[in-house]
Amino acid sequence: MTLYNEVHSFAREFINDKRTRSIRRKALIIKANKKLTGKSIKPSCSTCYIEALLFIINNTKMATTNYRLKKGYIAQFDIPFKGIKAFSNDQMTDELAQEFLKRHPSRSIYFEVHPPLVKVTPSEEDPIKKVKPEVKDDPQPGNFLAETMKDINKPEVIPAEKPQVKVLSKMNKAELVKEASKYKDIENPAIYNKFDLANLIRKALGIKEIIKAKK
Repeated sequence: MTLYNEVHSFAREFINDKRTRSIRRKALIIKANKKLTGKSIKPSCSTCYIEALLFIINNTKMATTNYRLKKGYIAQFDIPFKGIKAFSNDQMTDELAQEFLKRHPSRSIYFEVHPPLVKVTPSEEDPIKKVKPEVKDDPQPGNFLAETMKDINKPEVIPAEKPQVKVLSKMNKAELVKEASKYKDIENPAIYNKFDLANLIRKALGIKEIIKAKK
């Protein structure tokens, strides 16, 4: 707010109510009068303030503003702007109103008059970029549990190329005993005959086919 605007804002109250004649307001009148006339005011002369004030009002115009609050409202900053916590229409300036609406655009509803507000783009409103989470390719998204259960329940397949499977029927007992000793499930393989050993090995390998002894 300009110096003259501020003097205009309290002039009527200063003239009509002695209780409002604060040291700060008197200092503003002295400063405005000095700027306008080049003359000083005697601090002890109470009527000099009134005369100077009337001269200032009659010889300066209060700057107009493009903003006006609704009757009875006071605009209050959440965080003070240049030391100003709140202002009414008496202290209103374009700079104050613009800064206020920049910080609190939703409070434009309390203004009776204001220019069209500039829409704030998301990038200006929130400088934090929103990053989409990386999604890995999944042939069937959402069916992770079902696919996992399939893998668990899938029967174990024994590769046909394992040499033990092909040649069991052609091994003699000594060879079968040696082969059976590789499996923990087969204890004391030497006590079994050739056919039982072959079947025990097949069972250890997960093969259901049983070799029957020739009669």
